Amino acid sequence: MDAFILPKTIAYIFLSTASPTTLHFERPVEFMQAGNGNDFNVMFSKNKKTLVLRPMSPFAGEKNMVVISEDTHFHFKLMTLESRQHDFIYVHKGKENATYVKKFEDETVKIHEGDSSLYLINKSKELIDVNGTKVDRQTFLSKGLPVLVNGRPVL
Repeated sequence: MDAFILPKTIAYIFLSTASPTTLHFERPVEFMQAGNGNDFNVMFSKNKKTLVLRPMSPFAGEKNMVVISEDTHFHFKLMTLESRQHDFIYVHKGKENATYVKKFEDETVKIHEGDSSLYLINKSKELIDVNGTKVDRQTFLSKGLPVLVNGRPVL
């Protein structure tokens, strides 16, 4: 799966204790921090572009992970979800696109997809929480990883 991560956004990754999740970055990873202490088993490839991550045990809520390379950084929220885990993710820097096609709609949101980002429209009259950020009207999102609206996955 390809994930296009926009700057200054939080991307969610669903992990499983049954199988590892592999993330491949375009640039070598210079620094990585996930959870606290021994929450995760982490291994890197020789070129430091690929990391393999597995939680040591299921956990409730979310854990933070920061990955820093030479020219960018990524902030992830990690969740254990045995029924819907990510296996292999190619991580790219995303950018806001000029054109979008409708991908999803429900009573709360409408989501449009571009080549390397998503565009979300809040259809409700209330603030909504989208991947940890309060959204009034609209926002651009990273593409390829889950979109959580008010704590529930919609993509």
